[in-house]
Amino acid sequence: NFSPRVMSGLGLDYELLEKINPELIMTSISNFGQTGPYRDFKSSEVVAQSLGGLTYMTGDPDRPPLKLGGYQAQYQGGLNGGMATLTALWCRENTGMGQHVDISIMECIGSIMEHLDAQWEYYREIAVREGQRWIGRACWGPYECKDGWVTMCLLRRRMRPLGDVVGEPVLKNPEYFMNTGQYADEIDMLLKPALENITKDEFYRKGQDAGMPVGIVATPKDILESPQLQARNYHVEIDHPVIGKLRYPGAPVIADGTPWVTGRAPLLGEHNEE
Repeated sequence: NFSPRVMSGLGLDYELLEKINPELIMTSISNFGQTGPYRDFKSSEVVAQSLGGLTYMTGDPDRPPLKLGGYQAQYQGGLNGGMATLTALWCRENTGMGQHVDISIMECIGSIMEHLDAQWEYYREIAVREGQRWIGRACWGPYECKDGWVTMCLLRRRMRPLGDVVGEPVLKNPEYFMNTGQYADEIDMLLKPALENITKDEFYRKGQDAGMPVGIVATPKDILESPQLQARNYHVEIDHPVIGKLRYPGAPVIADGTPWVTGRAPLLGEHNEE
């Protein structure tokens, strides 16, 4: 996410290069895009999430906003940059002309929060963080259990087996199924202590057997040991001459005609001569 000044400072700006090769496609991913008053401003992951509106909607309504884990703004910039470049390639196939693709990471974040803009534009309402309770409902989001955390998304009929799954008969009250928002605090008071006696894998298995959309909040250890990922051969073992054999994330997609190829990272200076 270089600023727009970098390529021009190197004498490699698009206006110059397209004169040499009119078919050139250049994709520029920057914090704020090639134009606008923020063009040369500094940014970071947390700044990009905040300016794009994602941070404002993350967390509980009665607590400060939160940054999402990982590098979501950078990922969105890369994903949009990749898709836009493919579109530019398709266009060149049909027209013979290249183009400059301008990606703003701030706008990429804004594009996934578009419903918030519409809410303000139409109703003049600023959306509030929903946190663990989507529109006030219980049984929505992460809950602590005996050996970690589980997550659930239970609406009305999906909540019916919950009492049996966690061993709390009171949760079978039909009133809870009809209006989880009205009884959210009461449901949580019953659910949280019940979950203290059940492991995350036990809850996951029982919940899925009962047709409930539930899961575990997976740690890196859980992900590496996931039977689902193992069955799909997701993780790959790569042998590195310095650190030896380790497992790494593999292909996020499976394509019959183009198998994913993995390899180790190069050593320092390994390809200098090339």
